[in-house]
Order: sequence, then C-alpha cells, then structure tokens
Amino acid sequence: RGEMKWVTAAKTAALLAWRSWHDGDRVGSVIFDDTSLALQKCRPPRVNLNPLVDDLLDYNQRLPERYPQESPATVTLATALERASQAIPGGAWVAVLSDFHDLDSRCDALLAGLRRRCEVSAFVVLDDLHLRLPSSGTLAASYQGEEAAFTLSSRLKDRIEESITARLAGQQSRLTRLGIRVNHLVVSQDLIKQLQKGV
Repeated sequence: RGEMKWVTAAKTAALLAWRSWHDGDRVGSVIFDDTSLALQKCRPPRVNLNPLVDDLLDYNQRLPERYPQESPATVTLATALERASQAIPGGAWVAVLSDFHDLDSRCDALLAGLRRRCEVSAFVVLDDLHLRLPSSGTLAASYQGEEAAFTLSSRLKDRIEESITARLAGQQSRLTRLGIRVNHLVVSQDLIKQLQKGV
C-alpha cells in the first residue's frame, strides 16, 4: 500500500535537495542500485540540483525495468558510503536514505568516520506490511529468483511481526550508538507529515 520504498526514497531525496536550494546550501549526492552508482560532488544547488534530480529519475526508472529479475549486488550501502565519504566536506549535514538491509560492520566504520566530522541523519525507508498481515491465508514471496508460497497461521504471523520489529529495533539501536539520528519513513503514511516530524 502507498508506494514502493524506492519511490519514497527518491521523493525524500528530491525534497531535501529542494530544501538545500531554498536555504542556499551546497548539495551533493550518491545514488546507487545493486550494480552502479552516480556521484554528484557538493556544489551550489543552482549547479547541482538538476543533475541530482536527473540521477534520481534515471535510477528510479531502471528499477521497474529490472523487476522481478534482480542482478547480484556488486554495489552495497558500504560501497556508496565509501565513495561519498571521499567527497563530503567537514561540517556537512549528511542524510542517508536506505532500508539499511545491508548494514554491516564496514558501514558502521564508515558512518562512524562520517559522524566524527559531519552531522548524520538516517532515513530508514520501510514498508509496515508485517504489521498488516492477515491472520490466515496463503502468501507468495519472491527474492533473487527464488519463489515460495506458504500458509499463514496466527503463530507464523506473530513470528514474522516479531522478527521484523526486532530487526528494525536493532538497526535503530546500532545507528543511534554511532550518534546518528534515525527517522523512519513508512511508505503507507503521508511522507510530508513524517518529514516534518523528523527533519
């Protein structure tokens, strides 16, 4: 319901870029998918806003073309953070928009390094489907070429909800320990209202 996570992430990035334009702040970006990334170094928004939005459009248009086939990931959140770290000036505000599914120890080290010289906010984009599952029925799932169908019971529903809730809480705790402000963006809720609370 609502929209796909990548749509919410792109809208949020565009809104933050426009805010930079309004505030007269320099803006840069690293936008990536599983196989490539595009880097825009920090520049005045009158120079960088159009290229940044073009990158957002380009990467978002690629996703539906590839779905449901998914390429093996050669670019990860850690890869993007590493490239971004080299281009981010000290004292910047860094917004990281992701579902953080591949948050690992390498990401921790890169984020800690960024946090030492910048203010960092994480925008965790998520679908709260696990909270809206029916109490019974048959569900189908597909991931990286693997497909499965399973019967949902009340017990299994509770286990799925507990598992995803625990994973999200673990992510938040991990990021918070690094000194990063965490904002959750739920795709089924009003994006502007969520951003007004968090930014």
